[in-house]
Amino acid sequence: MLHPKNFKVNDAWLGIKVSSNDAKVQEGKVNVFVLIDVSSCYVIDQQVVLASEGIMPPIENVESMFMKAFAKAFKYPSKLYIPIEEAESNGFVTVANDKNIPIKYIPASDLDLIVGPIKKHINKALG
Repeated sequence: MLHPKNFKVNDAWLGIKVSSNDAKVQEGKVNVFVLIDVSSCYVIDQQVVLASEGIMPPIENVESMFMKAFAKAFKYPSKLYIPIEEAESNGFVTVANDKNIPIKYIPASDLDLIVGPIKKHINKALG
């Protein structure tokens, strides 16, 4: 289990989908992705993607998320965590590789302490 107390602020970030497959807005089903600081559990930025437009946010949107995070932290993290279940075709991985940020894959179940409350909130709002 990944625990925030084992990290310093901006030491590690997490890129993850936090919406359920049933999340929807007036325009249709959506996928909600967030970039989170692991230590503080602070949601640095988020992207909402209509399911009809794709599974992941466009790379330029993920790049924008990293740039917003960099503007707040003045550095990139020493690692980026990605759920193993979301490893394929992941824009967070592409951008992290471009920025030479090491990627650590971890089971989604080990991220519940960090993302559980965020997922509950998002899915209640969009359910």
